[in-house]
Amino acid sequence: MNPLLSRIERLVGSLLVVTLFVMVALTFVDVIGRRFFDKPVYGAHDLTEHLMSLMCPMFLMNQLYQ
Repeated sequence: MNPLLSRIERLVGSLLVVTLFVMVALTFVDVIGRRFFDKPVYGAHDLTEHLMSLMCPMFLMNQLYQ
């Protein structure tokens, strides 16, 4: 495989992991804030939707180049 494509594949994979972690952390903080402190994260649902819309094309790119 081309070294450039390998680097791009690792970069996209890393971005996927970071995006997934941010989504999980955001959802966790939103649920904890809502349940225990009655203070949900404002716009958490919208942010999660936007992060998911970023993840889907990155995941497809990562899978297509393997």
